[in-house]
Amino acid sequence: MKRISVVVLVVLMLGMLGTVAAQEALTPTPLPQGEDIPLFARIVAVADVYDALTSRRSYKEPWSDEQVAELLRKESGRHFDPEIVEIALGLLGFFRSVRERYASDSGH
Repeated sequence: MKRISVVVLVVLMLGMLGTVAAQEALTPTPLPQGEDIPLFARIVAVADVYDALTSRRSYKEPWSDEQVAELLRKESGRHFDPEIVEIALGLLGFFRSVRERYASDSGH
């Protein structure tokens, strides 16, 4: 069995909760906007896009950190919380090192 770190599992579980929090409308009311979106959901939105774009898929090659940074900057304030984007951009090197460390375990 491939070893998956506890941190990765926790992030995945929290990601699922963040997705639910971002889409929790049970009645036809407008979706939350800006600060009304839970902080965790705003963080997960950026992390999920980073992971999806930098991962190899059967239908696409992985994006470089520079390409992801360009998209995050472009969508900052529209699709992503600008504060979260700024923090994430400062952590791209850390994200890359985590991806490289666990690449053999996750198939990335």
